[in-house]
Amino acid sequence: MMPHPCDSASQPPCSPMRHTIARMAESIGLGTRMQDVADAGWRAATDASTPMYLPAGADALQWAAEAS
Repeated sequence: MMPHPCDSASQPPCSPMRHTIARMAESIGLGTRMQDVADAGWRAATDASTPMYLPAGADALQWAAEAS
């Protein structure tokens, strides 16, 4: 794996937000696809029994399961 640009001594330090976004972009684990978000939005708009908080995507489903 290539070194992360925020970890390079030759570059100025990254902001916390930029560092977080860069790390997320490098993630190879579970993720959320555009279709996951579209499906969740459609369900929220068309199904009155949809819960207030609706995980969209494999990673969000995993986090929700761990949180409950």
